[in-house]
Amino acid sequence: MSIKISEKALKYLKKNDAISVIIYAVKNVTSAGWGCGGTKKYYTPSVRMGFDNRNLKGYSIYYYDKFKIFLSNNIKVDDDDIIIVDIVKILFVQNLIIKGLDIKMI
Repeated sequence: MSIKISEKALKYLKKNDAISVIIYAVKNVTSAGWGCGGTKKYYTPSVRMGFDNRNLKGYSIYYYDKFKIFLSNNIKVDDDDIIIVDIVKILFVQNLIIKGLDIKMI
């Protein structure tokens, strides 16, 4: 597995004085089969900037271009996965996005 940050995202992080990138998992629940099936839990990956240098419990730590990257242990990745932190711009607003991670059912 490798984690990369695009050039646009690097500029965005530096402009905002970020110290780290946090890739976290939002827990969701879905029901299948019109209520007659059981519920399934899944995690949706998301990303945000970090502004302090503390370590987070439940996260693996990686580094890219002087940025500390925290990856939630709830996100399951394969050895051949390539994760990319990028920017999406909608009108005048820029947001970090994550590419290369799929939703995983648990």
